[in-house]
Amino acid sequence: MPHVSSEERREQLIAATIAVMASSGLDATTSRRIAEAAGAPLASIHYTFDSLEALIVEAYARVLDDVLTRLDAAIPRTEGFLAAFTALADAVADLLGDRESGILLIDLNPANDARLHDVGRRYYEFGPDLVRSLAAHADGGAGVDLDTERLERLGRLVMAAIDGVATQYAVMRDPDRLRGDLRALLAALAPDDSGGRPLGA
Repeated sequence: MPHVSSEERREQLIAATIAVMASSGLDATTSRRIAEAAGAPLASIHYTFDSLEALIVEAYARVLDDVLTRLDAAIPRTEGFLAAFTALADAVADLLGDRESGILLIDLNPANDARLHDVGRRYYEFGPDLVRSLAAHADGGAGVDLDTERLERLGRLVMAAIDGVATQYAVMRDPDRLRGDLRALLAALAPDDSGGRPLGA
């Protein structure tokens, strides 16, 4: 058997964990299944990550990195809130259709594991970060005059909208309905680009 470096083994195990979670769900994600999917010795999980739980946390963090990168790349920052929110809705719909990304969006922290709280916080910071960026780029770069509290609330509402529609999608599995509902919901939240519409009112 050829030698596998520790970094290569680490990447194999993370990829295998994501694949097993995506195909079988978290409850069925066992050390044995991961090792089989990676083509690695069972002991390599504890040697590389100390525990199955640590590996799962790392896998979720990796999925989050991919999700946030893909969302960020899909959203125009200079075309206004409505264009950005429409692009966000479409990007989320596409990600939910992807089994590996969907495990994060549908069930961010299924066991309320404290080790996944940092992953969750990073995920939920995306909304407020996006809204602050859009506000700064609005009106041709002049920005809009929205107070910090309203911007933060809008960011939280954007993430709540994504969560709600993702939860429905987990049951209904209707991508057209998901896309349409999320577009409508985010459009209703979007302030006009002059900042004249109240946020979260």
